[in-house]
Amino acid sequence: MSQRIINLMFHDVKKNPSRWNTFPEQFDGLMKKLRDHPNFKDICLTVDDAGKGNHEYMLPIFEKYNLKTTIFVPTKFISKGSSTSTYMTASQIREFSDLGSTVGSHSHSHPKNISLLPKNQIKKNGNKVRKFWKKSQEKKLPIVPSLVDFIPLNNGRF
Repeated sequence: MSQRIINLMFHDVKKNPSRWNTFPEQFDGLMKKLRDHPNFKDICLTVDDAGKGNHEYMLPIFEKYNLKTTIFVPTKFISKGSSTSTYMTASQIREFSDLGSTVGSHSHSHPKNISLLPKNQIKKNGNKVRKFWKKSQEKKLPIVPSLVDFIPLNNGRF
């Protein structure tokens, strides 16, 4: 008998969510139910896009329930700390890694559907991602402790 793995993917948690986001209270309740579920070991939690709400709301909830996730980051949009940015900073992403979550790459520029791009543009995007993570490793305090070498499925398909 094969084992099923359920992947639950989230985008962001906000006080005023849109169709891709949820309220902090809803997310907290769901994480509690998942943690207490008898088949929790068969559930994989992933987070796309590295929005600010991932750090402000999700991270404390993951920490509260001792949950780990894989967060997929579009490298071009890692915030330098601007108050107008909707993305997390490098140090905020590092906090996910420091708490045991895995950081993956969600392309460089987050094209709507990367698989529809010409192959040379896909390759160019991938090269920018590799260059970004390699450069991060050369810093005194890298974003993550080792090179990022995986990506999520595009639109959940392969």
